[in-house]
Amino acid sequence: MRPTEAARAGTPALLGALAGGILAGFYGVPAGALLGVMGAEILRTQRLRAELASYLENPDSSPPPRSEPAPGAALLAGLAAAEARRLGIPPESAGQVLRDSASAPRGLAAWTARAASAVRPSGDLDRSIAVLTAAFDGRADRALRPLAADAFFALRRMNSRDLGPGEDLDTSSRLAALGVPEEEARLARARHFPDYRDDWDVLGLPPGSPTDEVRRAWKRLSRLHHPDGPAGNEEKFREAREAYERLSRARA
Repeated sequence: MRPTEAARAGTPALLGALAGGILAGFYGVPAGALLGVMGAEILRTQRLRAELASYLENPDSSPPPRSEPAPGAALLAGLAAAEARRLGIPPESAGQVLRDSASAPRGLAAWTARAASAVRPSGDLDRSIAVLTAAFDGRADRALRPLAADAFFALRRMNSRDLGPGEDLDTSSRLAALGVPEEEARLARARHFPDYRDDWDVLGLPPGSPTDEVRRAWKRLSRLHHPDGPAGNEEKFREAREAYERLSRARA
């Protein structure tokens, strides 16, 4: 840290100490010291919010907050807050899911929770998400990607108790743009929507199976569940057909 940066970082503590000394003359040393510490923390929080807001507005031209514990933590906080707003739930929900995530290191979770609660994306939300997504994909620590997956599916769960194929595709696509591996997204989805079965699950195939295996699985299930067959099941037949059609369209 350069001398000027060190001075700026220590400014809240210095001002807090001066205020505490002044207040000690009126309220006594213990009370003055306490009020000084509280004042320093308020100043530090305000500075962090200002740095955070500037960085999230334009990550390419503004430096990340100096107190950021890991590259990309500020970006993750902004993305989680933006995703909450996109889903129509309060941005403070982002802080809650980051704090509650089992995959978040204690210090990182506390920092991002405070940051996300202060971030309220304004203006063009789609543009803001696109900018933050590109920056996160290029700069964030790999260790933050599972946390991003956990946060996004947790927010989806807060938005709706049920997850349909369209909602799953929407969230999974956003995570893929962040550089989150598909397996990490599937693990996060399974934690928050344990009863959900994606198209691969329906066909009984591992993700990414070749096209010919997808076709064989569909034919096997269509014969097994066809409504006109002896063990016909119209619901399972329809589920398998829709899964096959979606996977086929995705590869077209």
